[in-house]
Amino acid sequence: MLFENSYHSKKTNEEIQKLVGKSIGFMDRIKMGGVGSQRFLVEEADSEMTALLSTQNSPPYTNIELRPRGIIMSFRIKLDNWVLVLPYHKLSVFKNAKQLIIHQDHWKLKLSTANNIKFNLKFFQKLLRLKAEMTHSI
Repeated sequence: MLFENSYHSKKTNEEIQKLVGKSIGFMDRIKMGGVGSQRFLVEEADSEMTALLSTQNSPPYTNIELRPRGIIMSFRIKLDNWVLVLPYHKLSVFKNAKQLIIHQDHWKLKLSTANNIKFNLKFFQKLLRLKAEMTHSI
């Protein structure tokens, strides 16, 4: 689900927590070596996301945050913050040589590393491990 999250409302935060769980605790973040991704450039997106991203003049970037039951992709569009919340049980993730492809239902994004930075393979492995743990526990 896509949420406009510029003004943190209790209702939006509860909805996000219901979908993907609360933020991972501080000590668990340290044990995991972090839960945030590097910055990605959005190369392609579905029509709804493309319409939203095309309203800004600068290139569209996103970061991914791992949560216990899913991921949150954050976007900064003009002066607004948008988050795309994707639960693991509906999430499909693919990686080829240059891109990370994420899709769920009608959401589809092709991401590449920003500024030609080397892809962080450890983050991708953490994402796949959490997804596998979550889908096996259902």
